[in-house]
Amino acid sequence: MAINNLVPLHLDENDVAIIKSLLNDERKSFRQISIDTGITTPKVKARFEGC
Repeated sequence: MAINNLVPLHLDENDVAIIKSLLNDERKSFRQISIDTGITTPKVKARFEGC
């Protein structure tokens, strides 16, 4: 795929918080990510499911 065909990502503050949490341990549970970030567990799970 050519670089000019890439779609830019739009990350909000919740996305960034989740990514930062996972930088320490990429195998964290949704619950642990929720505790680390202050984002509810269902919202964390929804981010992974693409909702």
